[in-house]
Amino acid sequence: MIRRAGPADLAELMVLIREFHRIDRHPHDEDGVRRALRPLLDEIYVRDCGQGLGSAAMPEILHACRLAGAARMFLETEAHNTTVRRFYAKQGFTAEDSVWMSRDL
Repeated sequence: MIRRAGPADLAELMVLIREFHRIDRHPHDEDGVRRALRPLLDEIYVRDCGQGLGSAAMPEILHACRLAGAARMFLETEAHNTTVRRFYAKQGFTAEDSVWMSRDL
């Protein structure tokens, strides 16, 4: 089942975010994630890759973005995650020559 997460889903979201951080090799700060979760509810993470869930969800996600007035979608993925980049390419996304930079506040 694919649906938008809400506040009642906090415990399950935390499990998914921990998995995502482990897979993408990000440090996991439980308290920081909880503080930042509200703006991250638009982030998409598919747990069971290769089952067709992402392919099923992507048209709905793009449609919802268009309805909200978005004109372009930007995706972020780690350089080592070739599987997801192949998936995004199959969905019509193209790689851009940009570099993300960040710093702690």
